[in-house]
Amino acid sequence: MHALELATGGVLRTYYNEKWHQVPTICDGMTVNLRSNEKCYRLQLHDDDVGSFALPTEIGIMREKRMGAASISIWNSTTLWVTGGEFAGAKDSTEWINVSLSRENISDLPLLQRGVPLPKMMAFHCLEMINNNAAILYGGSEWIEGLPGLHETWTIDNLYDPEFRNAMNSAASEPQQHWWIPRTPMNNGRFLHSCGVIRVDASTKFVVAAGGQDLQYGVSTKTVELLRVQVEDEAVMNIDDIWEVGPLLPRALSRAASATTGNQAILFVVGGEVSSVPFVRSDAIFSLWCLITGSCWWTTEELELMMSRTNGIALLIPPASCIFAHQPTTN
Repeated sequence: MHALELATGGVLRTYYNEKWHQVPTICDGMTVNLRSNEKCYRLQLHDDDVGSFALPTEIGIMREKRMGAASISIWNSTTLWVTGGEFAGAKDSTEWINVSLSRENISDLPLLQRGVPLPKMMAFHCLEMINNNAAILYGGSEWIEGLPGLHETWTIDNLYDPEFRNAMNSAASEPQQHWWIPRTPMNNGRFLHSCGVIRVDASTKFVVAAGGQDLQYGVSTKTVELLRVQVEDEAVMNIDDIWEVGPLLPRALSRAASATTGNQAILFVVGGEVSSVPFVRSDAIFSLWCLITGSCWWTTEELELMMSRTNGIALLIPPASCIFAHQPTTN
């Protein structure tokens, strides 16, 4: 496995040796010599020991070169859906891989399957699960110089619908925008931002957009926006018609990794770019906490990264509350 940045990934469930395992899975991205990575890898844990990884196993090949994509784990966390990204221009195409279908020790790696396209071409966006059947897409960049970051927000709320599954299996290449429902746009366009979904009680969640940039090669921001979502029995009941202003990040950040705890109570923002001129990376870990009233605050964790990093991935690996972060170890 190469040292990578601007890759994407998730934690997937795979069954072997007569038990289910939680498997960190990473796809696409850019290597340190600026070449694209076109493979997906899984990092198998040794006997469920969170601190011990086996060597990465190649499990699939991307159909398209892409970096700055966003992905979610769908269908009971057995499938990684990789969306958008950029390589010689932003993309609206998507791909997916089911780790339970990939085999060990194969000479010809399978190509990922084509999935339902995004509503528009974008990279460096956020895609987050609201519940098991719905996801939210927000922000990003069309990666055209001079254009600001995207304000748009969409949801997709029928991931288990047989018609959607058929569309994901049809290798369709034509846009299918009817799957995506336009929602209230964010107040500020942004990309390369941190994102997550925080649960504040049994029926209320906040979608979080934190930091990022608003122009290509722009400066990082510390602004935060929150979108309240009401859920009941894992069905989305109502989404607010306005993004609320959230508490400012402790420092301006973009290109930071983010992950939520398993119960969605806390959002962690890890590392990131503080400044591009001069180039300054962060080694800090910030956590966001929220109350049902909408009152939220940031805490700076005492624990810091062993090295400052940007363009990485942060994954929370169940059952223990351990965050796995990956990014190249060069300057």
